[in-house]
Amino acid sequence: MRHIQREWNRIPLKLVPQRKRRSVRVAWDNRARTLICYYPSGIPEKTLNDFFEAREEKILALCRKGFSPADNASLIYQGEKYTLSIVDSQDNEGIVLDKTRGKIIMKSEDGADSFFKLWNEFLKKEAPCYFEKLIKEAESKTGLKADRWRFRPMRSRWGSASSERAVTLNTLLLMAPEIVSAYVILHELTHFRIPDHSSAFWAALEKEMADYSLHRRWLREKGRDLLSFY
Repeated sequence: MRHIQREWNRIPLKLVPQRKRRSVRVAWDNRARTLICYYPSGIPEKTLNDFFEAREEKILALCRKGFSPADNASLIYQGEKYTLSIVDSQDNEGIVLDKTRGKIIMKSEDGADSFFKLWNEFLKKEAPCYFEKLIKEAESKTGLKADRWRFRPMRSRWGSASSERAVTLNTLLLMAPEIVSAYVILHELTHFRIPDHSSAFWAALEKEMADYSLHRRWLREKGRDLLSFY
């Protein structure tokens, strides 16, 4: 079904009706700087208006929480805080990490408008080298190996393991602490032994990482902020 474009409190709003949806849900599209509302098709307009009126403060807080790329903005990489520095440049467009000064330098002639594109390109380029050590450690620890590893940004998942013994990892994990990435890798490898999320799966994972629940909780509490960089 076609979506409807509107404004709410001077914020761009995209209304997306869905036939199988039973409840209203709102999400913030960081890249498009747009509020998205998914709702059951056919519900009265008054119901939607009442939804937004009753939850106005929470929805506004959701919009403010989204990252806005600007000079000196705070940005997380591998669990550490960095300061974004935007440099107007027509040459060597891209992202440069300056660990010594705690800066992430973005070079672009388009300024902040190209941040999300360049950021995801940077993470994808860094991912193979970053994950290599963690993968080797996890494979050695568990005795389980994937035939193929893939790295790409994903909108809602941190990783997946296929029946063809291929594992895909979300490149946005590079923003999280290293131990969180290690947890996701162990999680996906454990699926080669137990494909579901039964109690047996979690028990097997706990044998490999006793404090896995801490890192799982980190993703539940802070992961949505990272996924907004998709």
